[in-house]
Amino acid sequence: MDSAVVFDLWGPLAVYRKFYTNTSILSYAFPPPTAVLGTVGAILGLSRRRYSKELQNMQVAIELRKPVKKLHTTINYISTVGGRTDLHGKRTQIPIELIKDPYYRIYLRNVPDKYQQQLIDRLTEHRAVFMPYLGISEMLANFQFVGVYPVEDVVSTEPVFVNSIVPANVIEPMMLHDNKLGKERIPLLMNEDKQTMRYIDVAFDMNAKPIPISGSYSVAGANVKFLTAASVDL
Repeated sequence: MDSAVVFDLWGPLAVYRKFYTNTSILSYAFPPPTAVLGTVGAILGLSRRRYSKELQNMQVAIELRKPVKKLHTTINYISTVGGRTDLHGKRTQIPIELIKDPYYRIYLRNVPDKYQQQLIDRLTEHRAVFMPYLGISEMLANFQFVGVYPVEDVVSTEPVFVNSIVPANVIEPMMLHDNKLGKERIPLLMNEDKQTMRYIDVAFDMNAKPIPISGSYSVAGANVKFLTAASVDL
């Protein structure tokens, strides 16, 4: 039976850096699928090259469990020009955008058979080989196992309201009411050298409200949309 491993992921702060930012750091409001794979790889103890290769066919759905709250501040970088690593080097202040009190529910479909039970055990026991974090190593993450649930097609001739982030091209705009939508282009697939191979345009509700779309799946009492290569609007 088709099933999904579901767990919650949260922490005090998150920074999922947008790929097009340089001197200032802007953050996605949620972990892109590539970051979710990294989190799963950390829990399982897989190296970057291994998880990029062995988990690449895993499908991910990401649900915002709390409204998006952003903070803006600056951080100090120390110059390491010439190989200097002491704390007395020249400093540069960089503007940074932070996500405050992020809380996500992660749905994983097509987890490789050789890793599924190991992942379930580690989530259940709240153990990870490498410490998971929310975008950067300073933003430590907590996690909690929710369960393993069947994935069922939602059969409906009407738009379905889903709880997860969705491909932008499946939204039913005529059914939007009180939604405060955000739209992002996010990395969907990376190779073993962390080069992005494919991007996808997605939409989400800033207040974590359901979004009307055409076509979805039901998992654990929620309607979700898995982000896959087939979702990309070419």
